[in-house]
Amino acid sequence: MTEKRIYKPLPKLTREQVKLAIQNDNIEILVFAALSIATYDLDWKYAQDLCIQLSKHPHKTVRGNAVLALSYVARIHRRLEKNLAKPVLLNARKDPEIEVQQKAEDAIEDINLFMSWRIGNKHKDKALTFED
Repeated sequence: MTEKRIYKPLPKLTREQVKLAIQNDNIEILVFAALSIATYDLDWKYAQDLCIQLSKHPHKTVRGNAVLALSYVARIHRRLEKNLAKPVLLNARKDPEIEVQQKAEDAIEDINLFMSWRIGNKHKDKALTFED
């Protein structure tokens, strides 16, 4: 049976709410934490660092949304530290959970667009070379 999805606006979480959610491992809040901070907080560095922190969380949706939220930082703030974000994104592509892998692919595509990066394109570049 297919799960019925219900749209809910992204909650606007404060740093204090996120800090408490991390301390209490409150999954209901943590699944939205990185997305919310990336969207609403003005400090791109804080948002990026939170995404990186939560990308290591044991819960697959928290991890996946944290990786996806890196693309929100890129789109909204036009800032990311490549040396920090790239390893997280590439590791997420190899995550055991397909949900995380898919979100990593989406995030990489968006980040490459918004930041003019070429993360994960090595295999695509080689494929183009062979066809030329």
